[in-house]
Amino acid sequence: MIVIYYQNVIHNNPNLSINISSNLSNSKTVYSKMHFHSSLEFLYILQGGYLCHTDRDSIYVKQGEIIFFNSRTPHSTESTTDHTVECVMLQFDNIMKVPENAKCLSHFIEQKNVPYYVFKAGDKN
Repeated sequence: MIVIYYQNVIHNNPNLSINISSNLSNSKTVYSKMHFHSSLEFLYILQGGYLCHTDRDSIYVKQGEIIFFNSRTPHSTESTTDHTVECVMLQFDNIMKVPENAKCLSHFIEQKNVPYYVFKAGDKN
């Protein structure tokens, strides 16, 4: 069984678009084929683990970790366990139009050589 919930967040900031989806699966494999988009993507692993592929690397992320994909970074994901996997995906469009967001994420976005970053528990970045 795979359950996917999608939600478009409506708020009072016209410069920021947020899409949220949640994926819960107890099937053997959850897979998304290689793709890219113009939005920034954060994938928070709630349960299980995912092997994330870019056009350069393969990165394992597990429960409690977050992977950030910069816009236009080709990526795919696949579950790495036969048990339940669950994640929440946040996608942001126009995030750099909000000064507070631009300051926080500029390190990743301004550098073209940072296609992804994994936030691990205890990180101080």
